[in-house]
Amino acid sequence: MLGISLGRFRGGRMLCLCAMLALPAGAFAADGGVSPSTGTVPFDAKDYPRNSVREVLSKAPCRRGLKVEVKDALFSAELAYQGAVRPLSEGRTALFKSWTRSLGDSGSWVYYQSELSFSEKGKVRWIAVPEGLLPQFKINLQLGERVLLYLIYVGCALRQPVLAVEEIEGLDQTEEESEDLMIRGASRASAPPA
Repeated sequence: MLGISLGRFRGGRMLCLCAMLALPAGAFAADGGVSPSTGTVPFDAKDYPRNSVREVLSKAPCRRGLKVEVKDALFSAELAYQGAVRPLSEGRTALFKSWTRSLGDSGSWVYYQSELSFSEKGKVRWIAVPEGLLPQFKINLQLGERVLLYLIYVGCALRQPVLAVEEIEGLDQTEEESEDLMIRGASRASAPPA
């Protein structure tokens, strides 16, 4: 693990910068459940079935006619870090507001202001990362480095899928994965979609 860990809150999954801070002893219940003192749930990789982003999005496509559609699905996928950062668009911000409201923590959308670029089999994927984690990605990852991301398929904004990082794990790097080492243009921020 790279030591990048977030937290989950009672009533649903929620990333929060406060979960990155050192929590006091006893922050998690002894049985691994929700701690009454903090409301957080310990991370469990078993909750995130391994899949590709492409497969997850094809199983739950964005529906027509909706500006915002909350999905809230967990999965994990191997992607290559591309390093570009862009701000969340207005449409994606609206989705985060709906999602956090559906989880009972409506103020937490403010932690999502940016997306980082990753690639999977040659396709660039923009994935939301809480602001406090952006420096950690830059410090801990090299461009083109493959990582296992524990993701939330937050939903769709104007028929575009939106993902968010909940946890990250480093992987052994191999030469055969060179198609994702660095995608031309992915290291520059582009205008955010819807």
